[in-house]
Amino acid sequence: MDSFGEFLRRERELRHIELNEIAKITRIKKAYLQAIETDNYDELPDAAFVKGFIRAYCNYIGLDPDKTVNYFQQFYDEKFKEAPQPQKKRFYNRENRQRLFITVVLGLAAASVVGLAVYYSIMGSIGGTPPQGSEKEIQEPVFTGTVTEQPAKQQAAEITTTTVLPITSSGAFTQPAKLHTLLLKATEDTWVRLVQNNEEGTAQEALLNPGDAVSWKFTGTAMLIVGNAEGLNVILDNKQVEHNRIKSEVIRLKLPH
Repeated sequence: MDSFGEFLRRERELRHIELNEIAKITRIKKAYLQAIETDNYDELPDAAFVKGFIRAYCNYIGLDPDKTVNYFQQFYDEKFKEAPQPQKKRFYNRENRQRLFITVVLGLAAASVVGLAVYYSIMGSIGGTPPQGSEKEIQEPVFTGTVTEQPAKQQAAEITTTTVLPITSSGAFTQPAKLHTLLLKATEDTWVRLVQNNEEGTAQEALLNPGDAVSWKFTGTAMLIVGNAEGLNVILDNKQVEHNRIKSEVIRLKLPH
């Protein structure tokens, strides 16, 4: 009897569909799809997310998603009924967040001490008391001509701020892209991935457990991929983003939308 991965690969090859094609359309990592087809579950997120990947895979190649997911669940339960499932690495946990917080606080404290030392050193060099025995070496500057003081209001009026905007090839000014803040809060185990402006090199992803949250910033537009749509609240620029909440379903949200 074929394993689940062998079954999927055979069905795909019968349809003459390349794995790269599925990865490009579904936006699922090719490494994840290869791991599913080789039954290498140590390289995959939890089973709930794998089901979402399988549904997207089946929808693209024309297999029945429900029957295929049921087959996967039977195979998966049989494979791991005696051996414990390996512990998945958490991208974010409370211990790591505490360590990061302490590191940041200590770094800011050290920077403040150094900054104060530099500040007082500079102030002492330009306006402090000169060292003993050096009075004769310091001479007051001699000014020639007439110095006219301007009123404070006139000086303030002469100070202007110029904002330089980028210019397009047509000569028109363009406004800089808006910086967006994305907050993701998990109510169930879920996997998320963010790609900015269709540039894979900007991709960020995380595996969230119930109660976990992650905040990302981006400019322009971004594509958010969610492995378990039912278990995630999406908040963009302090506003709730509504989406289809389907358990174990992989969804893609274009932000802002």
